[in-house]
Amino acid sequence: MVKLKIKNIENFCYTLENDGKTYHFVLEFYDLQMNLQKGDIIYMHELLLNEDFYEYSKYYCFGKLDSKYGRLALAENERDIILIIVNQQKIYLKRLYG
Repeated sequence: MVKLKIKNIENFCYTLENDGKTYHFVLEFYDLQMNLQKGDIIYMHELLLNEDFYEYSKYYCFGKLDSKYGRLALAENERDIILIIVNQQKIYLKRLYG
Protein backbone atom coordinates (compact mmCIF):
# COMPACT_ATOMS: atom_id res chain seq x y z
CA MET A 1 0.00 0.00 0.00
CA VAL A 2 1.15 3.50 -0.81
CA LYS A 3 1.02 6.16 1.89
CA LEU A 4 -0.75 9.27 0.59
CA LYS A 5 -1.09 12.52 2.49
CA ILE A 6 -4.14 14.68 1.83
CA LYS A 7 -2.86 18.04 0.58
CA ASN A 8 -6.19 19.59 -0.39
CA ILE A 9 -9.91 18.82 -0.45
CA GLU A 10 -12.51 20.69 -2.50
CA ASN A 11 -15.93 19.06 -2.39
CA PHE A 12 -15.08 15.46 -3.35
CA CYS A 13 -11.86 16.38 -5.19
CA TYR A 14 -8.82 15.22 -3.26
CA THR A 15 -5.22 16.16 -3.94
CA LEU A 16 -2.97 13.45 -2.54
CA GLU A 17 0.81 13.40 -2.35
CA ASN A 18 3.48 10.73 -1.95
CA ASP A 19 7.22 11.34 -2.23
CA GLY A 20 6.72 14.50 -4.30
CA LYS A 21 4.25 12.88 -6.70
CA THR A 22 0.77 14.39 -6.78
CA TYR A 23 -2.48 12.55 -7.50
CA HIS A 24 -5.93 14.03 -8.13
CA PHE A 25 -9.00 11.90 -7.45
CA VAL A 26 -12.69 12.30 -6.82
CA LEU A 27 -13.28 10.25 -3.67
CA GLU A 28 -16.55 9.48 -1.94
CA PHE A 29 -16.65 7.86 1.48
CA TYR A 30 -19.77 6.11 2.71
CA ASP A 31 -20.32 4.94 6.27
CA LEU A 32 -17.51 7.18 7.50
CA GLN A 33 -18.49 8.98 10.68
CA MET A 34 -16.01 11.84 10.22
CA ASN A 35 -14.78 14.25 7.58
CA LEU A 36 -11.27 13.86 6.28
CA GLN A 37 -9.01 16.90 6.47
CA LYS A 38 -5.74 18.16 5.09
CA GLY A 39 -2.88 16.20 6.59
CA ASP A 40 -4.84 12.98 7.09
CA ILE A 41 -3.32 9.83 5.62
CA ILE A 42 -4.82 7.37 3.13
CA TYR A 43 -3.10 4.11 2.23
CA MET A 44 -4.13 2.79 -1.20
CA HIS A 45 -2.96 -0.16 -3.25
CA GLU A 46 -0.47 0.95 -5.88
CA LEU A 47 -2.65 -0.46 -8.68
CA LEU A 48 -5.37 2.09 -7.90
CA LEU A 49 -2.78 4.80 -8.61
CA ASN A 50 -1.49 3.23 -11.83
CA GLU A 51 -3.09 4.77 -14.94
CA ASP A 52 -2.22 1.61 -16.92
CA PHE A 53 -4.20 -0.67 -14.56
CA TYR A 54 -7.40 -1.82 -16.28
CA GLU A 55 -9.56 -0.85 -13.26
CA TYR A 56 -7.88 2.54 -12.78
CA SER A 57 -10.22 5.46 -12.33
CA LYS A 58 -10.13 9.09 -11.24
CA TYR A 59 -13.34 8.40 -9.29
CA TYR A 60 -13.47 5.94 -6.40
CA CYS A 61 -16.13 5.20 -3.78
CA PHE A 62 -15.31 3.48 -0.49
CA GLY A 63 -17.48 2.12 2.29
CA LYS A 64 -17.63 -0.40 5.11
CA LEU A 65 -15.87 -3.72 4.69
CA ASP A 66 -19.14 -5.62 5.01
CA SER A 67 -20.98 -3.55 2.40
CA LYS A 68 -22.83 -5.62 -0.21
CA TYR A 69 -21.78 -3.15 -2.93
CA GLY A 70 -18.15 -4.20 -3.07
CA ARG A 71 -16.15 -7.34 -3.67
CA LEU A 72 -15.60 -9.77 -0.84
CA ALA A 73 -12.44 -8.50 0.85
CA LEU A 74 -10.43 -11.09 2.70
CA ALA A 75 -7.11 -9.35 3.41
CA GLU A 76 -6.08 -5.78 4.15
CA ASN A 77 -3.53 -5.82 1.32
CA GLU A 78 -6.13 -6.46 -1.41
CA ARG A 79 -6.37 -3.76 -4.05
CA ASP A 80 -9.93 -2.78 -3.10
CA ILE A 81 -9.04 -2.09 0.55
CA ILE A 82 -7.82 1.29 1.78
CA LEU A 83 -6.65 2.37 5.21
CA ILE A 84 -7.42 5.85 6.50
CA ILE A 85 -5.60 7.27 9.51
CA VAL A 86 -7.39 10.11 11.27
CA ASN A 87 -6.23 11.28 14.69
CA GLN A 88 -4.19 8.06 15.05
CA GLN A 89 -7.37 6.01 14.46
CA LYS A 90 -7.16 3.33 11.75
CA ILE A 91 -10.21 2.86 9.53
CA TYR A 92 -10.37 0.17 6.85
CA LEU A 93 -12.77 0.66 3.95
CA LYS A 94 -13.32 -1.18 0.69
CA ARG A 95 -13.98 0.01 -2.82
CA LEU A 96 -17.65 0.06 -3.74
CA TYR A 97 -19.07 -0.68 -7.17
CA GLY A 98 -22.40 0.07 -8.75
